[in-house]
Amino acid sequence: MATVSPSVNRSGIRLEKKDLYMFLARLMEESPECHAPSDEKDQKQIVEELKKNFDYHEWKQTKCETQPKSVPSDSEENGGTEGMNDEGPLAPYLKKEDLCMFLALHMENSPSESQKPPYTTGIVVCEASKPKRIIALGCSTEELHAVPKVLLRFPNALKGCEVYMSRMPCNNCATLLVQAQVSQVNYWPNFESEMTKRESLNDSVKHAQTIFTESYVVAAPNVPKIDSQKEMQILNSNKGVFSDDNLSPVTSVFDVTTMDIDGNILKYLNLEHLKKCQQKKDQLEEYKKNLTTAKNCFQTLARCKDEKIIILKLEEKKYIEMNNPKYTHAIQLCDLLASRSDNNNGVGTVIYKEDNIVALGYSGYPKGAMNSLFYKKADVDFDKHAVVCAEANSIIMSSERDLSNAELITTREPCDECLKLIWAKKTARVIWPLRKGNVGGVREG
Repeated sequence: MATVSPSVNRSGIRLEKKDLYMFLARLMEESPECHAPSDEKDQKQIVEELKKNFDYHEWKQTKCETQPKSVPSDSEENGGTEGMNDEGPLAPYLKKEDLCMFLALHMENSPSESQKPPYTTGIVVCEASKPKRIIALGCSTEELHAVPKVLLRFPNALKGCEVYMSRMPCNNCATLLVQAQVSQVNYWPNFESEMTKRESLNDSVKHAQTIFTESYVVAAPNVPKIDSQKEMQILNSNKGVFSDDNLSPVTSVFDVTTMDIDGNILKYLNLEHLKKCQQKKDQLEEYKKNLTTAKNCFQTLARCKDEKIIILKLEEKKYIEMNNPKYTHAIQLCDLLASRSDNNNGVGTVIYKEDNIVALGYSGYPKGAMNSLFYKKADVDFDKHAVVCAEANSIIMSSERDLSNAELITTREPCDECLKLIWAKKTARVIWPLRKGNVGGVREG
């Protein structure tokens, strides 16, 4: 391979940019920092030097273990230390993928008059790369399925995205998703009701799956895998008033009352290994158990019903306490989002504009931060200062530039700094449930 040498114009001192880069590259070769450590001892010395660049009081490698959520005492009335323990904030309840699936399931319960069973299918679209920003949520109506509804609102925005659906998409929706160039489709193991009407269920499932397979788009059932420890943590986390009034039953292909399942259907769902035979019986039972666990966790996180809410009208700077006639579903979405938070004071936020969800957020550490560095710091207040609030995250990650006249629904009263952001975006009102100790904003000061 020929060596490239920079050409120097001796009549002047100005170098071409490519020659400057070559000189810099050769100069860096002589830098001691560019030489790899010769042995393990050198590597340890470098690590120790890097550690000195951090101002953390403790440097401990810790396991991020899930523990039962501590119960706040009656004296903890503000939003600063509720639910904290000596070990710092707990790990998030849900992985991001599991959160997206639960959100898709709950979108079936959207209160809109045009979204009534058996036409409902929930959909969530998020970016494939971290932090996997959720860009769209929706639900099918009697006029349109969930996929075309999202595509009409966000044309050309789904390329490379991951899609989560509460049911397997039908033939037409599968075609649209492929055309939109999504990267993968995850769905709860159930079917859109329309798939059972036009033709045999077996052919409907086969045609939809073939479209994905031939287009090299990954499409498969997705059931959140929640271990027993995390399950107990979730089941014991919500101390509010439960109500199943607005929750549709969560069903799957394995519910006998839903439909008669053919072995070929399991094949097209990539679940052929669960066919009912003696040697596969254990796998089938394990899969059904996992389904039941996921359903129970979803229903626990989503069924808290608040009778009273607080509405802050920003222009009037006026607080109103009233009954909760229409925000139950939105607050339940916020509760689901809060289950993904990095800290004990989990907060979830949803922003609506013209009856469309335009932004979501939950409280958590900054993108790319190493959680273990935060919650083992000797400064017990550091957690509060490091976490990005759910309201701020929702505004930063919003799919809409203009949030004027929008409604921001959250699980807790926003802090002063978030209220400044909300005010700057000209949001019309802020709504949160009236819960014990649920303050933390301007009313505290």
